[in-house]
Amino acid sequence: SYIKFLKIKHSIGTFENLRRLLEEKIIKKNKKGQKSSAFMYALLLGDKAFLDAQQIELYKQAGTMHLFAVSGLHVGILYMLSCFLLRSFITNKILMIVVSLVVVCCYVILVGSSDSAIRSFIMISIWQSSSLFYKKRNSLSALLWASLILLFIDHTKINSLGFQLSFTVVTS
Repeated sequence: SYIKFLKIKHSIGTFENLRRLLEEKIIKKNKKGQKSSAFMYALLLGDKAFLDAQQIELYKQAGTMHLFAVSGLHVGILYMLSCFLLRSFITNKILMIVVSLVVVCCYVILVGSSDSAIRSFIMISIWQSSSLFYKKRNSLSALLWASLILLFIDHTKINSLGFQLSFTVVTS
């Protein structure tokens, strides 16, 4: 188990290095459009650290601050985009779905693995797995399986407001 822990720690370190590289490419190298770079970084990775106070206040007043929280929408868009792009290179449907899921999984880890992003990833995985095994797709079943898997990993998440809101909103 110690070796597994070291592998996980190393892989998370790899994603931290990738995140720093993206930060350097998007924020630090673009001095002219600092505000637009900060907006792009916050939108892609959910990190609002580079937005100034005026921008944050503007987004709060406009009611668009939730766009910077990486959620199921971001994960779903990335999955659909990766499937669309890979469809022209990979003709095998199973391989295309697996590669797309790996891309989305890496993105979820990169952005910090929020409850809603993990929920969305699990739901997409279950949805696509049922299609690969020629089973009927059921979104409510995928949602319930996602909640069970997340609660199995960490049962204290049931008390988390983010967990509760994520599942309540998707259910409704």
